[in-house]
Amino acid sequence: MFLAKKYKAKVIGIDSDPAVAAYLNFHAKINVVSVGFEKKLFQKVSKADFTNVHTVIGADIFGRS
Repeated sequence: MFLAKKYKAKVIGIDSDPAVAAYLNFHAKINVVSVGFEKKLFQKVSKADFTNVHTVIGADIFGRS
């Protein structure tokens, strides 16, 4: 939210849980910014997903056995 608000950065959240989209959109709305969301497992993120990406920030990333 900070980067979207302060620098007008394009922000895309990625999570395997589709319920996270509502949480992300709620925070975007109260911060008056626009963000995207993709439902995807971390293991499915590919090199192509980083085309034209400047910065990546990760949080709560864990693998499943």
